[in-house]
Amino acid sequence: MNVEKTGKTVAEAVEKALNELGIPSDEAEIEVLEEPTRGLLGIGGKQARVRVGPRGENPPAPVEIAEAPPAEKPKAAKPSAKKEKPAEAPAAQLVEKLKPAKQPAKRDRAESRETPDAETLRQMADTGIAFLQKVAPAMGMEATFEYTPTEDGISITATGGNLGRMIGHRGETLDALQYITAQVMGCHSGARLRLDAEGYRARREAALLKLADEAAGRVVRSRKRVVMEAMNPAERRIIHTALQDHLQVTTISEGEEPRRRVVVLLKGAE
Repeated sequence: MNVEKTGKTVAEAVEKALNELGIPSDEAEIEVLEEPTRGLLGIGGKQARVRVGPRGENPPAPVEIAEAPPAEKPKAAKPSAKKEKPAEAPAAQLVEKLKPAKQPAKRDRAESRETPDAETLRQMADTGIAFLQKVAPAMGMEATFEYTPTEDGISITATGGNLGRMIGHRGETLDALQYITAQVMGCHSGARLRLDAEGYRARREAALLKLADEAAGRVVRSRKRVVMEAMNPAERRIIHTALQDHLQVTTISEGEEPRRRVVVLLKGAE
């Protein structure tokens, strides 16, 4: 029996199909029917679609999900029925206008710097909130923003309607807005910005911890390494930290940004 499933990534779609069939990945044949695509700022993307069945029943050659997926090939643009598309152009233009010409080569290395005083942080937060209040309507959102000082800088949290557009696929839009807003605020001068929307960061961390545990279990059962989906430096650190004390597996990172991935493998197999 074959089943077709969709997911935000090929690995997620395959996992759904394997769970429904009740078979491990090494006993399945997997056909990728459609690769996932991303929309502008994470909006308007398309999910991955796969067909999975017991080994020997599917004509296509099996796909090893533990390996990194092939580089994405450009696809012809398809008309979208979503009504929010017209709202993307102003937001995209605003983001592109304010985006720095060059980004730092490495962003996950901690820097030694002093956090500004409370009054400076308040002024920086006001600047960031004013910027976000202009961006939100351009993206078709109704949002309010609250500021909270943190040990190393500033936390700004958004509440309101249609905030899924602010979060985007796997938080990609939220990360982009966080980076650009930090530049507008001048966070390079010593404060770090944490931009959140209705508790997404905590939910994403919980999901990553679950993914780390599941990946470790697959490695122990199959004795094969598992290559996880591409993640940003902050998310990769969550995976590394979650498995650093595991008795049987370890983690490394492979690839180049923005497609750098965590690899989970048996200890001693590096």
